[in-house]
Amino acid sequence: MSKKEKSGFLPLEEEKSMDKKSVSKSKDVTPRNVGQTPKSQGMFGGFKNSISSYIKKKIETKIMQFLRDQKPKVQDKIRDKAMPQCVQNFMDDIVEENWPILEEEVQYQLRIRTDVPFVEVKKPDVSCFCWPCWKIRSLFQYSLMPYDKSLGQKIRNPIFLLGFLAMLCPIYGVSSFYFILLFLIIDKSDEYQLINFILEFKRLQFFSIGVIGGTIGFYMYFKCVEENTHLSLSIQQNCYQYGPSMLIHPRIDLIAFGINILLVWITLIFLPFSEQKGKLRFKNAEIEEQKESERKEKERQKRLKKREKLQKKIETELEKLEKEGKVAKFEDLAEKYKMKQFDDLDEEAKKQQGCCSFQRGGGMKCLIIWDILAFGLAFLFFYNGFRLENKQTFEDAKGHIYFTKWIYAMLSFPFLLFSVPLVSSLLSRARPTAYDMYGNTVPVIGQVEYDDDLMDDIDDDLEEEGVLNDNDTQPGTNTNRNN
Repeated sequence: MSKKEKSGFLPLEEEKSMDKKSVSKSKDVTPRNVGQTPKSQGMFGGFKNSISSYIKKKIETKIMQFLRDQKPKVQDKIRDKAMPQCVQNFMDDIVEENWPILEEEVQYQLRIRTDVPFVEVKKPDVSCFCWPCWKIRSLFQYSLMPYDKSLGQKIRNPIFLLGFLAMLCPIYGVSSFYFILLFLIIDKSDEYQLINFILEFKRLQFFSIGVIGGTIGFYMYFKCVEENTHLSLSIQQNCYQYGPSMLIHPRIDLIAFGINILLVWITLIFLPFSEQKGKLRFKNAEIEEQKESERKEKERQKRLKKREKLQKKIETELEKLEKEGKVAKFEDLAEKYKMKQFDDLDEEAKKQQGCCSFQRGGGMKCLIIWDILAFGLAFLFFYNGFRLENKQTFEDAKGHIYFTKWIYAMLSFPFLLFSVPLVSSLLSRARPTAYDMYGNTVPVIGQVEYDDDLMDDIDDDLEEEGVLNDNDTQPGTNTNRNN
């Protein structure tokens, strides 16, 4: 085994070749480097890496500070002083609300190029009884939504091709049953997978049932009316037998159609309980964050002990006042001892205890409200045709079922707009995820640009100038901190 494999971090090329074999026969977590190869460790390798890490951290700090300084300038530039004050305040609020998102995105993209991004591939510990179901599910997950394959590689997989064709088939409920299968295999604890399921269903519904189904329906109605001149049947009888209704199986289509509508609404229920699994992890950043979290936890424990001491002191003083016959409340003494400074400790505890967040999904909740209204409009059309035209059975209303589905599909157009990559960020900040060969939900490797490390040129320049070989140069505590 090579040194790179022992270290647990694999370059992208070696990673893809390992996928075809076996990443690890053990069931432990295997971290995988997705963007960089480990630095060579020569005589001055460790010292060079320390200097490089220190410079990268300084650059990130300077860039983030520069962004924070630009926020007031941006607010001043976009503010139109000729507009009413309420409009100016509204523009300021928009910048204030979206600026942290910009900072987070810049920091994330910067770390992809300057840090060591990696994903974890974990082989689940599955019992023999559950192994067949897990194997089938992970096979479909990795075939339909692989995390490390391009479109050209996907279409070579027959399972992906069959799924793609099933999505586009608007007749006999084929596309509907495909999305039922898709709902069963996706990770319902990941925010992106839930949002992507809704958007993908609505996008394909618009094209397959709306555009393709509408075109087929229009052509078949046109054909049945034209052919009526050559037949003894009336236009109504001819279009009933040879129109779009001949593509409808009432029970199957209604059941599949109803189940898919419910699946979209059920998916919305899962959103508050989901989490974001699409962020790459960064080796150096995690070390710093772990140190920072340990420092904050120590500080929190100190404050908790201090609050307990003050509470005991207040209780002791209350007992003395009661013995003296004086009336006093805990709140009065709490103000005296400035207990309000510890209120944030209770807020942090409540945040840690929370099992869900209604901020998950973002603007998707508004689109679901639109979807409910669209369903109401489509149902009114069906009710008008079924009851007011004295239809006795669903078999008699096959044409109305066909066009009810078409109306509902065409009203899915707003979901299509939010499928555009830049616009989709308005719905949610969840980053794209897919599945590895074990069915784990991991970040999509295709979303990462595998450029060379931005700091390689800086390292080479430092080495050429002799800075790294100068024994008099001492980084001091900064080098030790990054080690």
